[in-house]
Amino acid sequence: MAAEGEAVHVTIRPVPQDHEYRVPRAPLRLPSPKQPDSLLRFLTDEQMRLLRDDLDARFEQARSHSARRNAALDRADFYLIWRAGLRVGEVEGLSLEDLDLGERKLMMRRGKGSKDRPVYLTDKTMQTLQAYLAARGTGGATSHHLPLPQPAAAQGPAALARQGRRQTRRRRRSSPSAAP
Repeated sequence: MAAEGEAVHVTIRPVPQDHEYRVPRAPLRLPSPKQPDSLLRFLTDEQMRLLRDDLDARFEQARSHSARRNAALDRADFYLIWRAGLRVGEVEGLSLEDLDLGERKLMMRRGKGSKDRPVYLTDKTMQTLQAYLAARGTGGATSHHLPLPQPAAAQGPAALARQGRRQTRRRRRSSPSAAP
């Protein structure tokens, strides 16, 4: 018997033609056994408490306006994911019109399955959202997004790479083509 991970070689002898029996090809193409899926690993209660405490401390210790705004955004995102059960993509796509502070809810548009659904907010999540909105300011009259778009430099290397690819595509489209 072959050990796990080793190939198994099978020799099939041809059936004599006078029997008119065809050998099915399906057994020759058997897939290898499926590897078991790894289980998700969750943060422990202690790890969640440490993360929450760190985000709260960063918000309280922020001195400049931009540091306070960014710390408030991080904290609001954390509570929306942790307490409201939103996905990261849903948090990124929130707009101010989706937020109803009076009813204490968010309207998730185009969520899983492209369906809309209301999400009711806890007291702490409401407090963090209100603190973010206060630190956020108006964001200019042009932005209706709940999290204000950050400059590419603040978004990390992946965002810089995406921005560079977009600019390269724009240059290619806008540059006159050289005719031979």
